[in-house]
Formats: sequence, structure tokens, C-alpha cells
Amino acid sequence: MEQPIFILCHPKSGSTLLRIIMNAHPEIACPPEAHLLIYGVAMHQTLSVTERNALPEASLDDFNEEIISQVRESLNTIMGRHTQRSGKRIWCDKSVTSLYDTDFLKKLFPDAKFVVLYRHCMDFIHSALEVARYGWEEIGIKVNDSANHVDSLAHFWEIETSKLLDFHEEYSEQTHILCYERLVTEPQHVLPQLFEFLGLEFPDNIIEATFSNDHQFGAGDAKVQFTTGIETENLGKGRFVPRDKIERTTERKVNALLGQLDYETIDAHWNSRSLPMAARIDQPGSEEAKVVGQELERLFGQMLPIRLSAFSQNGSRQARTVKLSILDCTDQSYILDFHSGKCMAVAADEPADTSLSFRYSTLREIIEGKTNPGKAVSDGKIIMSGDVEAAGLVPQLFEH
Repeated sequence: MEQPIFILCHPKSGSTLLRIIMNAHPEIACPPEAHLLIYGVAMHQTLSVTERNALPEASLDDFNEEIISQVRESLNTIMGRHTQRSGKRIWCDKSVTSLYDTDFLKKLFPDAKFVVLYRHCMDFIHSALEVARYGWEEIGIKVNDSANHVDSLAHFWEIETSKLLDFHEEYSEQTHILCYERLVTEPQHVLPQLFEFLGLEFPDNIIEATFSNDHQFGAGDAKVQFTTGIETENLGKGRFVPRDKIERTTERKVNALLGQLDYETIDAHWNSRSLPMAARIDQPGSEEAKVVGQELERLFGQMLPIRLSAFSQNGSRQARTVKLSILDCTDQSYILDFHSGKCMAVAADEPADTSLSFRYSTLREIIEGKTNPGKAVSDGKIIMSGDVEAAGLVPQLFEH
């Protein structure tokens, strides 16, 4: 039998997309999460007890090769049947629980190939927070009892990513690294490399087949069932995770790992920098980019300067500056100076008393009176850091 493939990852890392891409390959059968490792561990524990008379040296703590062989044969039989029914010849397992005990997994399948999938910490946190209302345990995320969910999730990412890096370092010849961000922005570049590592041909129509072939879906696959292509809209959503919620000790550990993976690290200006271009609305040469540019010029070049000037002339010459960063349509930010009454375009890392970051759609809703800055903050559409009192001046500029 062909040696299997394992996708190693933590929850909310974009692994479902990778799974259906693998399953779309004519040689690979990759079903929904089967949690093979958990089944294998339980089977090993059972056999270590029931076979003890036949194998006196076997125990719950020791890996007896004969028992390991029985477990391996059973898992190969289960996955082999699925693979044959699918008309394929290689089986692949994508289960987040495979990361629980990679030593045992490697003993079970010493010659397997492993695909290690990474995702930026802050994008992972944003994705995890989106499903927090339904609980994390059911999707494999275990956090401590801290009331600070952001820091707890950052700590979880640091632990899981360390496991992935350690596994790759120890078994580099059998592992292939893949970053979710490159998977969705450069599939025609990274997928040929992936299948070359697996010793398989790269089908030119693999992306089309991914979203046209019939797939078996399971827990956690609800969203992808209604997806018609690779989407980039989730890239950079970690900009809307408040950096201030992460403890500095946790941040240092996370940044060390982000640096190893060539990801952007987290700093004081994390929430002010623009989204990746693939997730922005001002695509070069597009009509939307032109319209957005004109609207920003009208707003920050005309309307707000007039209102700021009137605001300061009315005796409210407070020494306060507020930086507005529109993350999905421009590389620059805008500082509102309530003392001088000026509105200035600045670099994203320019300091200010308060920073407010949001999408262009949120700005439009505020301008059109569909929402207000205060509600947008409570809804998570605006990320605020710094002086709360200074932020309280902004709504007055948008009053109708």
C-alpha cells in the first residue's frame, strides 16, 4: 500500500481548503476529519491490556512493535476501503487532533509524508473569535480560564505552532511547509511544489476540480460547501484583533515564531497598517479604486478640515490628536488635530493620542448615518487604542 499523507495543523488554520484541494487530486482520497490518531491511541491502549498475556513486555507506556503493527494495519484497512471506494490509491488524513501526539503518529507511520500548514497568529485569533459564541472545545481549541480570550488564543497558537516547527525540524525530509496566506494568493505557484514533494503530477485543473468535484463533508466544513473558489477576503482580518489585549510576554513568544516563519510581527502599530493587497478594495487600475480615492479626497481634503477648523474656533482647542486608518483601501492614515484644526495624511505608524482603525464600508455607514463611531466600536467594526477621551471627540465631526 502507498504510504499515507498527513496534514498537520491547528484549528482555524485554513486546513479545510487544503483538504478539499488534496481530495480533488485524482490520486488522493482525503475525507473529513476522522481523528485517526485518537482512534489509534485508544486501540493501542486496549491492545496493550488485552495482549499482555501474549506479549508480557507490552504495557500502556511502551510502544510494542507487534501492537503498533496491529494498529497500523487496522487504520490502513479503514482508510484503504475509503480510498478504494473513491477510486484513488493514496489516503490522506486531515485531523487537527493529529498534533496531539506526533511521536506516536510517527511510530505508526514512519514513512508517511507530512504537510505542515501555518497561518498568521492574528488571523487565527480573529477566525477563532468568530466561532467563540459556539464554544472552542468542539473545534479542538483548548484555552485556559483567563477572561482575556485574545491572549489565551495567542498562547494556544504559540504552543501549537511550536509543535509544528519542532516536528518539521526533526523530520524535515518528510515534511513540506505550506502557509495559508500563500495558498490562497499564489495557488498556481505553491501547489505544484506541494505535489512535487508528494511525488505526484500537478493537474492543471486542480483549482477548478476543487470546487466542482463532489466532496464528502463533515464537522467544520459548513462554510466550504457554499464556496465556489479560493477567497482572499479573510486575509488580514487579524488587523481587527486589538494588539493591546495580548500580554507582552505572550507577544514576545509569538513574535519569535512569526519571525521564523517570515510573517509580519506584532508591534504598537499593528492595528493601523493596511490589509494585504489581495484583501483590499482598491485594486490597482480598478474603477472602485478611483471612486474610493475621490471619496477619501472629498472627506479628508474638504469636509473634515472644515469641521475641524470650526470645532477648534468654537473654543474647543483641546491638545488631542486622533489617527484614522482605513485598512482596506489606502496605505496612509489621517491625523485629526483638534488643537490646530488640521487634517493631515500621514504614515500608518505615525503616533497619535488615539488610533481608530476600520474598513471603508464602516466609514461609509458612519457618513451615511447608518451607524455611529460608538456603535461601530462596540460591534467590533472599529479597533480603538489610546486615549478614550480623545476618541470621544470624533463622533462630533460626523454629526448630521
